[in-house]
Amino acid sequence: MNTLFVLLLFLHLFPLIENRFALTIGQKRLILIGALQPLLDQVTRNIYGDIWYQLEGQYFHSLFYSLLFWGLLSSFIWAYRRDYKYSLSFLLPMIGLIGYAVISMFTTSSEAFFLPFSNMRIQLDWVKEGVLLPTVVLFVTYLLRIWKVLSVKLAGKISFLTTGFYFLFSGGVILTIFMLLSYNTLTMEKIRIQPQDWTQLYWKVIYHEKQKYVSADFFVGSGKLEGFSETKKYNDLNLAISILNDPLIFQYYSEIMRNPLLNVKIGGEVVIIELKELLHPYYPWRKRGVEWKKNKAGQIIEWNLIPLTDS
Repeated sequence: MNTLFVLLLFLHLFPLIENRFALTIGQKRLILIGALQPLLDQVTRNIYGDIWYQLEGQYFHSLFYSLLFWGLLSSFIWAYRRDYKYSLSFLLPMIGLIGYAVISMFTTSSEAFFLPFSNMRIQLDWVKEGVLLPTVVLFVTYLLRIWKVLSVKLAGKISFLTTGFYFLFSGGVILTIFMLLSYNTLTMEKIRIQPQDWTQLYWKVIYHEKQKYVSADFFVGSGKLEGFSETKKYNDLNLAISILNDPLIFQYYSEIMRNPLLNVKIGGEVVIIELKELLHPYYPWRKRGVEWKKNKAGQIIEWNLIPLTDS
């Protein structure tokens, strides 16, 4: 959830551009509403669980749905007031949402901004979701600006330079890891590089190799990959192929999970299917695994959300 970070970015940006763009207080509020809009999806995420959220619960993240809503509202206001400038201002929340989308694509958060046309997620994993360290800097400089300790320009420069350095540093670490892995690229189907803490000093590297995942740790101070380990993707390949013929399970496996682990058990009259992510969640209350129970006829008779495996 990157809402606070994006909100603070806009609050620092507004004073810096007011000489070029004469935004009213109302227009600024509309932009901030757009940046806050994804919070509505986060509420339902905590109620219904992360699996449901990832599959179909991101309506307020959707650029299309948002444009449809704000566009209709703008049209109604124009029809009522016949003031095109005022009515067009109700499209400004799209700027806030687009800003949120751009920032989120560089983080570890998995958000679908192109629904209903595509469930595609652009997840670059440069920084950890929440962007904690720059958020703290932005918040402190914003308070110092309000208390007149820092000028508007100085507070803005500190905030944007800190944010820029944080993101560029992470991009440099990712490039370094790719260079370390380059010797083995011919056997890698897919590489995932992700920060493991807020400092951006500890990273987890995962890549696919045939029917297993290979994991490694990277610490910026050491400059090398360490702690290699292997994890099988399936406990039984033939059972996994059979189970993945189910469209629902395949959708979870291919669209929701990034490094799925599929475990199938046959116990008497019931087939138990357990699907989990390889990496541990950042937030312990988000359960990114699901368990189905099927009868002999192949019908799902029970399903439950389950915690992730530790890695």
